[in-house]
Amino acid sequence: MSHDYSAPWSGGLRFATLFSVLLLTAAPLLGLNFGPHQFIAWRIFTLSIPLIALPLGVLFMVRGYRASPQGIEIERFGWTTQLPLTGLKSITADPLALAGSIRRWGNGGFFSITGIYSNARYGRFRAWATDPTRAVVLEFAEHSVILTPDDPRRFVQEVLHLARLSAPIAKAPG
Repeated sequence: MSHDYSAPWSGGLRFATLFSVLLLTAAPLLGLNFGPHQFIAWRIFTLSIPLIALPLGVLFMVRGYRASPQGIEIERFGWTTQLPLTGLKSITADPLALAGSIRRWGNGGFFSITGIYSNARYGRFRAWATDPTRAVVLEFAEHSVILTPDDPRRFVQEVLHLARLSAPIAKAPG
């Protein structure tokens, strides 16, 4: 049995995505009007920026999560990322988990918050997020992961059940 969880967007993600899309659509206009007009390569480059970046952003955005006995699937457009539950030590709903995070590599708000981040609380971790206030931290022996399902408490309880972890190991949700 598996259960699906959506990945709702925070206001900050909506703003960052809208700003990025506007910037990407304005870049070719500015580049064509103010760049070196004599170079056809410049025109192709400025026109190709949004044609490449926008579809890639949509392709890699987090659409939702599915919890099952096989693990957690992070749903994207047309594909999923698998996160096995093997070695899961704890799972916690923590709305402040992403606070103070530094992006080491990845995307900080163009259709999602994904990549490798770090902060003082959790050290280095992998994030597949859309709304930081819904953060759920999965701590494994070797690494940590932060996801943001629509119902963090229910997600924590279901993953605890699926991973067959006892409740005292995991921190209280909330």
